[in-house]
Amino acid sequence: MSFMRIKKDLNNSDSLIQTCKKELKSVLVSPEFLYNGTYNKTKKGKQPVSQYLLAQRLSYFLWGTLPDNELLDLAQKKQLFNKKTFLAQVDRLLDDPRSKTFTELFAREWLALDEIKKSSSKWPLVHARFYQPIHFVDYLIRDNRPLMELIDSNVTYANPFLKAYYDKKDGAQIKNTSKSRGVEVIVQEHSRITLDNTLNRGGILTMPSILSMYSGKRRTSPILRGVWVLERILGDHLGEAPMDVPPIPKAKPGQKLTFRQIFELHQSSDSCAICHQKIDPIGFGLENYDYDGKFRPSGPEVDSSGMTPDGREFKDFAELKKLLVKRYDEDIIHNISKKMYTYALARGMEAPDRPIVDAISNKMIETDGTYRDLIREVVTSAAFTSMIVE
Repeated sequence: MSFMRIKKDLNNSDSLIQTCKKELKSVLVSPEFLYNGTYNKTKKGKQPVSQYLLAQRLSYFLWGTLPDNELLDLAQKKQLFNKKTFLAQVDRLLDDPRSKTFTELFAREWLALDEIKKSSSKWPLVHARFYQPIHFVDYLIRDNRPLMELIDSNVTYANPFLKAYYDKKDGAQIKNTSKSRGVEVIVQEHSRITLDNTLNRGGILTMPSILSMYSGKRRTSPILRGVWVLERILGDHLGEAPMDVPPIPKAKPGQKLTFRQIFELHQSSDSCAICHQKIDPIGFGLENYDYDGKFRPSGPEVDSSGMTPDGREFKDFAELKKLLVKRYDEDIIHNISKKMYTYALARGMEAPDRPIVDAISNKMIETDGTYRDLIREVVTSAAFTSMIVE
């Protein structure tokens, strides 16, 4: 807005307001405001981002807010293109408490954790369940753990509301952080515990919070659980079910069928088998855990055996977990790499991104990479440090 135009409208407050509205609207819908960063409009094709934009991208990725003075000073001195200096800043931002914003939002988006809020009407229990996987993902990143520790770990987080799910010896590590306030139930902080005695826990898949997320009233939902593992952990997107999929059949009068046998009838349909051959083995493999996430051993009422689509058999979830760690590790690592990459860039995957993500995930597989290794590869990738102007 020009100075003379503002001066002219000062004597007319209504006119000044209308003028400001028009000018602000122009600013708010301009590409310079809507799109992150500045670039050389006269130069077409691929070009490196500016020092200030690189500082901005890094800060919004790992802190979810504006860069601080240290980052801006380095940008002003044109030192962020120095890889050693840049990676030192990556570690500084991750070590700062402000990075908890990143770990929480990344975990929520990647693992669809907001669904946990529907698992109970008791807020303290919902809080306990909701923050358990968030603290775990924060631990994996902050302590620089290997990527596959997502599936198999002897560390977890719990508060007194989750104490019953763990062995008494392990539960003794959980601290009661609340003070008595009459009949009120107080939300309590989580404790980091080591699973030395709870053999049926460990990793994201065995957390009560995750297991209760996709369960019905007093019964498990193997299909929803299987879809969640396929899409969120293995990165296998199934898409929407076809419109002509028949309903799940009901047992005929006098026919005694188990819950699993009913679904096997549903899978026998050709239109259903394509997806259910992937979903059912994993979903029913989690049947060792009830609708509330409590462990129950295999037996006549609990059949968690199965066969993966490539012909590998397992008798219970413990064996399925071993298969995920040893046989499906590359799929899991590729998915984690893709999720971190798209979160860092704040956009979906495009065709030019695929070879970049493949190269990053292959390096993580070959080197048994950690979460910080992955973040370093993402922020030094061409997609993060440059842009294409058309």
